[in-house]
Amino acid sequence: MKLLDVATYVTEKIKSSCVPLENYITTDCLLSNKEGRSIAHNLPPKECNLTRFVKGDVLVSNIRPYLQKIWLADSDGGCSSDVIVFRAKDMKNSYYLFAILYQDCFYDYVMQSTKGSRMPRGDKAHIMQFDIKKLNSSSISIIVSIISILDKKIETNKRIIQNLERLSKQIYDYWFVQFDFPNKDGKPYKSSGGAMVYSEQLQKMIPKNWQVMSLKENDMFSLISTGIEYFEGNKEYLATADVQGNNIGKGNIITFENRESRANMQPKENSVWFAKMKNSIKHITIPKDSNWFIDKYILSTGFCGLKCKKETLAYVHCFINFSSFEQIKDSISHGATQQAVNETDLNHINILSPDDVILQNFDSIISPFIVKQMKLKEENIQLKSLKDYLLPKLLNGQVKVNI
Repeated sequence: MKLLDVATYVTEKIKSSCVPLENYITTDCLLSNKEGRSIAHNLPPKECNLTRFVKGDVLVSNIRPYLQKIWLADSDGGCSSDVIVFRAKDMKNSYYLFAILYQDCFYDYVMQSTKGSRMPRGDKAHIMQFDIKKLNSSSISIIVSIISILDKKIETNKRIIQNLERLSKQIYDYWFVQFDFPNKDGKPYKSSGGAMVYSEQLQKMIPKNWQVMSLKENDMFSLISTGIEYFEGNKEYLATADVQGNNIGKGNIITFENRESRANMQPKENSVWFAKMKNSIKHITIPKDSNWFIDKYILSTGFCGLKCKKETLAYVHCFINFSSFEQIKDSISHGATQQAVNETDLNHINILSPDDVILQNFDSIISPFIVKQMKLKEENIQLKSLKDYLLPKLLNGQVKVNI
């Protein structure tokens, strides 16, 4: 049977003024490689009609379908015209519909009839002719049960990662923005009358004896140069587009010989990475015990890498992930076509250098969080790989589960 036998296109409209920002979906806030969604930056600039979706609908970006942007709606809202809203004819089968549209073969099929070269769009009539194996309700129930278990575990891991990152930022703010790190008596430094001096570079008061250095010239880390070590077999190349925030997506498989020129940054233990491009928040931190990442990936030259000393990794991680860093980076980005920072520009981004005892104490608290986050990311990549392998086989009847 065909996709049109189990789903319809939603065409109902809703005024943009009736949709809160957190419930507004565009192609930009749908994440590549089936990673769900992020919150849009802003609503449409003027009153307009959006496609109305409800909880349980499946939203798919119809611009550059190969990016595989899909989201199962967990709330009601409105979306832009380049997002297709699918609705299961039987709403009890919403998750089954999501499973169908999640498959790689669905996006391969959509790309067969796209129109446009720079921004290809799928043909809606063609999309509805996508072949689906007819399954009975019992088989559908089993498939949904298996896949939902994997999805729930992935989402649980994501929440833990987010909570650990939120806690890290709160502690960083308390210690290095408010300067209320524990003094030698265990009391908050600034609030307890700790000595402060005025920094001309930062134009604010900072703890006495702390240094101000640049990202390029400092004694806490060094810039990682371009160039990779020879490897046999395959690796996965992560372009900046394959990373969203702190989330690692799916890259392209490369060999040492056939890799593109930008696939030329070597991941290293105890390093922190950020995207050079303006308005591009993409961060990777590689702590100890991350050989799986180093062995698996090559990074793009669109990333800047900072090789940290052991006791400075947590501090540098939090500095790069704190919102003020991206604001400074964006303010000094330049370029005619694509604005970004280069190595020289890093001279204009200042970072505080606390004393070694403070750094070591901070590292003892935060580094376990970073290590845990990386292990959960590894687990999620494995779970998603298992899901991608099982799903088409379950839906096509190649794998049967007896319960």
